[in-house]
Amino acid sequence: MLQDNAEIERSVLAQEVEMLRNRIGLRQVDVSKECGVNASMLSQWMLGRYKGNVGRINGLMEAWLIQRRGGKPSDKSSMVMASSGGSPKLKRRLDETGDGSAHSKKKPGSSFAQRALYSYPKFPAADSCLIPIRLDVDVEGYRYIDAFSWNLHETDFTFETFAAALVRDLDLPECFYKRIAESIKSQVEKAKRSMPWHEAVTGESLHPIFINIRLNDTILIDRFEWDLGNADNDPEHFARVLCEELGLSGEFEAQVALSVREQLRDYSRLIREGLKERVTRLPPVNVALRDRSEAASWEPSVKYILAEDIAQLEREDFKRMRPHSQTTAVVAPAAPVPKPSRPPKPVNTFLMFCRQWRKKIMTESANTSAKDASRILGEMWQKLSEEERAR
Repeated sequence: MLQDNAEIERSVLAQEVEMLRNRIGLRQVDVSKECGVNASMLSQWMLGRYKGNVGRINGLMEAWLIQRRGGKPSDKSSMVMASSGGSPKLKRRLDETGDGSAHSKKKPGSSFAQRALYSYPKFPAADSCLIPIRLDVDVEGYRYIDAFSWNLHETDFTFETFAAALVRDLDLPECFYKRIAESIKSQVEKAKRSMPWHEAVTGESLHPIFINIRLNDTILIDRFEWDLGNADNDPEHFARVLCEELGLSGEFEAQVALSVREQLRDYSRLIREGLKERVTRLPPVNVALRDRSEAASWEPSVKYILAEDIAQLEREDFKRMRPHSQTTAVVAPAAPVPKPSRPPKPVNTFLMFCRQWRKKIMTESANTSAKDASRILGEMWQKLSEEERAR
């Protein structure tokens, strides 16, 4: 019931955001910057495809709407009555809460957009089969990096229309359109071979899942077991509960769920390809409680870094990134180049003598400078005989 109410509120807020954005001429990427929501996350929320904490995004968007309207909350009931695509369930809910009569108090001078609102598609949970997608597209000196989940049973969007909407909403150069569509299509086609993941095994199959995610100044590290053969396990629900318990933001929810799905996809693919020896499989659980000696390595850890270190870490992460959306050929390591046969270098006995005595001289005489130590070593070397030098 709570989830249904959150979805109803999301639909209302999404229509209000769309109307206000079109009225004042804002791009969707500008809205995301003002309200503090990731642009890709906001796009999925507007389409009704966001699987994270919808209530949190609803609160941020409602606060943004109030701020944009000068501190005056909007009249949701009048917006629903004026909309040609208003939901009957939403109208009943507004009537039950007493908000249905609010439209009669609407000022005659205020009106919303005259055109019909766009009806955002809704995807039933039963028809959702999410595939992790990672984009790392480099075109004509521009680089675009993003990560999200794609519904395998998508019917309202094609790869091309989604790429066009992404390029338009984020104000990307047009050269990204074709590459983004091709990248999503190739990743979806590859993922189909290992879907559904739970059918790759029979019975319980426990595998380790490793989480290491950094967002701004927060790092989340965790390790846990996941049953690949259980179709009821939901990465999005797990990520939502984990982040709520740890007090992390909604961006962590999306990244945790995406990381879990990526690792489950890889496990399923390797098992289907007959490469079980490359898959880490854990023994069945007989005792629910883990040994105290092992418990510390299987618990979540949240760390915070200094603000001045964030820029350096982001540069290092950017350098380590490789395009996940493109296939990489497996190349055998190059054979070592044989070195030419050369005689050994002659041993410099004077340098060995200096290494042996310099530290001793500097220790005995703390006031001795490096220049004085070199002079003393030279005098000592001159006093040695040929036999003593050879030793």
